[in-house]
Amino acid sequence: MTKYNSFSDLKVWQKSKEFLLEVFKIVENFPEGTAPEFAGAIRNAALEISSGVARGQCMYNDHENLVELTVAWKKLHQTKSLLLVAQEMKLVKEKDLEPAFNELVETQKLLGGFRRYFREKTQGKKESATSG
Repeated sequence: MTKYNSFSDLKVWQKSKEFLLEVFKIVENFPEGTAPEFAGAIRNAALEISSGVARGQCMYNDHENLVELTVAWKKLHQTKSLLLVAQEMKLVKEKDLEPAFNELVETQKLLGGFRRYFREKTQGKKESATSG
């Protein structure tokens, strides 16, 4: 894995931030009168993705990092679900979701790979500890 100085150097964080910005564009264009709680839930879920990646990088061990990345993974899927509901409620058109969903796919690939790396790394440590 390549060395980095900050979570902001990580491609997975950069891509999740781009997804977040796309989500914010969508939500700010919701029709007037849309339940603020619904819009807030979408924004908050999207915020937790890049935030989870950032939090994970300041953890003391790989397992704690994996926990934060798993939260980010869940929030990615929650955001997707909420955006699909927004589309069904006619708050956003499918064509307007495309840029966000393109970022989502890339974020999902990177985050999935990052999680897999830390999962394998932590499983390797557990196996070493039990075999020694």
